[in-house]
Amino acid sequence: MSDKKKTLSVDTVKAFFTEIKTHWNTPAEGKYVPYKEYKDVVLAVGSNYAGSKVLEYIGFFSACYLIMHHYKLPYLTFSIIGIINMPLGYISALMWWLVCDNLGFLPKRTERKFYGVYFAMILFGISTWCSTLPACLTQVAVSYAT
Repeated sequence: MSDKKKTLSVDTVKAFFTEIKTHWNTPAEGKYVPYKEYKDVVLAVGSNYAGSKVLEYIGFFSACYLIMHHYKLPYLTFSIIGIINMPLGYISALMWWLVCDNLGFLPKRTERKFYGVYFAMILFGISTWCSTLPACLTQVAVSYAT
């Protein structure tokens, strides 16, 4: 029985690669796009995403560096802000995907859960800002005094 499964999976993989090789330049019957164009689209979208992310990180780094230089703040402050914002960004992106994929009104229970998560994220951000504000203000005051 395991030989049949093994043979079936090997045959399936061979058929898949044969399908790709056969219809690399011309589409298969009933399909409109050859596999070569799928490859081009994947590479183009991936390159665009990679390039935009690199530019985003460079822009964020340069903005942080200029702000730190102007206000004479320590690098650790902006590192902590980035570390805090990474998971919050992922959470809000996942929530946004769920809302967009739903394409309609959410059920009341789900909507309450979303509001709870949003409220918790806002409270977390405000509490973090309030806890680091006195240290930042004293650092700025000391740097301007000297």
